[in-house]
Formats: sequence, structure tokens, C-alpha cells
Amino acid sequence: MVFDPLVDGLGGGGVYAVFGLDGGGEGFAFDLRVPERPVIAVPFIGMDLADATPVAETFDGFLEYLGELN
Repeated sequence: MVFDPLVDGLGGGGVYAVFGLDGGGEGFAFDLRVPERPVIAVPFIGMDLADATPVAETFDGFLEYLGELN
């Protein structure tokens, strides 16, 4: 069996796709529930969308967010 993050979403039931980590217990993911695919932060403990927080409306916005962290 092959794990597909776009389908399995690391426990998200196919509603998000994790593409990166913050190094502190959260994963960055695309929210697949909406066509715009905003970026959210999902905690690895629980992996529940109820605990997810919005990060950026677009991937470009996510890159800007990362640039502001430094």
C-alpha cells in the first residue's frame, strides 16, 4: 500500500495535504476543502482540522509569511 498525502492527508481524511514542517510540532498543509488551496498549520498531535490555523491564502502568501519569520 502506498501512502498518498493528497488522498490520505496524514490523517486528514483527504481534506488537507501536508507539504512541510515547522520543526516544532506542526505541519504546513494545503486545505483541499476549497479550490483556492489556502495554507494551514496543522498540529501533529491529534491532526484535527478543528485545531488547524490559517497561515496564508496562497502559496506565494505562505512564502511571504516565512520571510517575515526571520
